[in-house]
Amino acid sequence: EYIDLAKEGNPQWSRAIALRQLSAIGKDETVKAVAPIITETPDLAEEAVFCLERIPGKAATMALADSLSKVPDNFKHRILAALGHRADAAALDTIVPYMASNDQEIAISAMKAVARIGETPTGEVKLPNYSDLSERNRRYYVDSWLRYWDDQVENGNIDDPLKGYQYIAENNEEEHFRCAA
Repeated sequence: EYIDLAKEGNPQWSRAIALRQLSAIGKDETVKAVAPIITETPDLAEEAVFCLERIPGKAATMALADSLSKVPDNFKHRILAALGHRADAAALDTIVPYMASNDQEIAISAMKAVARIGETPTGEVKLPNYSDLSERNRRYYVDSWLRYWDDQVENGNIDDPLKGYQYIAENNEEEHFRCAA
């Protein structure tokens, strides 16, 4: 019944409430009904992303990943954040190219998502140029690396993270990051 209530033709507030409820109880069948809302109903796109972000399973991950190329740039950050929170490595191939975006905010959002997932991407990875980043985004850049390396160490990959920790400990201007490394 919540899926029917979330469909077009119902009042927007009813659809939003239905999406919130579906975020707590939805399964794969919910994904097919909710995913199109992201691109078809901009006023409910946030609610639809929130809903999919919380639904377990690969179908929700892939629906979010698929919507990434269909939304305006100013909304890509939200979907990247949702994919990062899901921490599903199935989204890596979709997320990684966004780390090379000319839009700093998109590139950093993609880095943060990859760091939260904590798995090593396959293929070529192009990162934003650190020196071109704003001070705020430089912090996110370093924080993303530290988070990623922590996951790598937890998974038994020690050599690369140790080199990275050492570089940050010896070269980063911020005491906070030197201490974290």
